[in-house]
Amino acid sequence: MLCQQAIAWHMQGSAAKAREALERALELAGEEGWVRIFVDFGPPMRHLLERGAASGSGGPAVVQLLTAFESAEPVASTPVPPLAEPIRERELQVLRSIASGLSNPEIAAQLNLSPNTVKTHVRNLYAKLGARKRSEALRRARDLGLING
Repeated sequence: MLCQQAIAWHMQGSAAKAREALERALELAGEEGWVRIFVDFGPPMRHLLERGAASGSGGPAVVQLLTAFESAEPVASTPVPPLAEPIRERELQVLRSIASGLSNPEIAAQLNLSPNTVKTHVRNLYAKLGARKRSEALRRARDLGLING
């Protein structure tokens, strides 16, 4: 979850929060010896790790993880252009609720929002993600690493 948060914060332009989440994830991963979870996040995580290595944070764990990216099987994918406008925290909550299969009224109840506010957030998400329907928005969000596949 910390890896996903780090990517999401980075995509939203919050470098400090992204670095904080990534450092905590690295700390926990080092204790357990986890590598694959970072590699599974693909290019967005690699980018964050490279930034961490360049700034000197993360220590030997970052080097080990970047080496794991080198030996991982390449995944054929098309490059995903970044978002023109960052997704806000509340929009990200709505997006996660959509990904869990909730309807707009269910999201409104879960997040204690009015149904019209949820509709506004969904409309903003579609615009920011370049989508016309939920499935397109979810696919784009997964490609960007905002939600898990």
